[in-house]
Amino acid sequence: MSPNNLEKLQRISGHVSVLILIIMVLMALAIVISLILLVLCYIDGSWFSEVMSLLEEEALAGFEASMVVGIIDSLFVLAMLWLMYKMFSDIKSSYTPFKNENVTRLKHVAYILLVYSIALPIIGAIAEELSGDPLLVVIEFNFVLVAVAVLFYCMSLVFAYGTNLQKESDETL
Repeated sequence: MSPNNLEKLQRISGHVSVLILIIMVLMALAIVISLILLVLCYIDGSWFSEVMSLLEEEALAGFEASMVVGIIDSLFVLAMLWLMYKMFSDIKSSYTPFKNENVTRLKHVAYILLVYSIALPIIGAIAEELSGDPLLVVIEFNFVLVAVAVLFYCMSLVFAYGTNLQKESDETL
């Protein structure tokens, strides 16, 4: 990799890692607020039911179920963002992006994304069932997420190949 391209990659990686960090902090804050609201609903739901007095009891149960699904959804995304943050931070301060740690991170993102694409529709369907709307529960499977997971896995293989080439290059010098 030419020094000019490496400098560009490091600079962009620095910006991307800061952006991912900001998104992670905002998501963590949203998760904490959601957890607090959920706990308050279970401890003393009277204040919440007064605020939501226009909603029926089924809607309140649906709200709680959707909060749980949202928290689980956010935790999956937060895990993937954490791995990407670590990768871009590492690229920012490294002389090469081709490292075994980055290969492992990309594979983990692929695995998390695959589990996410399978688990989230099932969890959503269970939440719909528990929320009191048993008329029709539809599990929507997102094939695009599976395709993105496969792409991340393929990128990890490309990075593994690049890591081997980098190692050979470093050994010959």
